[in-house]
Amino acid sequence: MIATAYIVAIVFLVPKLGVGVTAILIIAGQIVVALALDHFGAFGAPQDPLTAARSAGAALVLAGAALVKLT
Repeated sequence: MIATAYIVAIVFLVPKLGVGVTAILIIAGQIVVALALDHFGAFGAPQDPLTAARSAGAALVLAGAALVKLT
């Protein structure tokens, strides 16, 4: 079910945003979710708290997506 929603979202987003921005947003989403899962220690993983440096890294990926879209 999740894979189907993922593919449908890509089919609708690529014509509107372009392949580059869509790919970067997918990667950014994966990074944000990974940071959240690490912070809370989900699925039995060791807890790795969210730091300013890790937040800044995720913000830079999102800024990169904005730059790709605006240029």
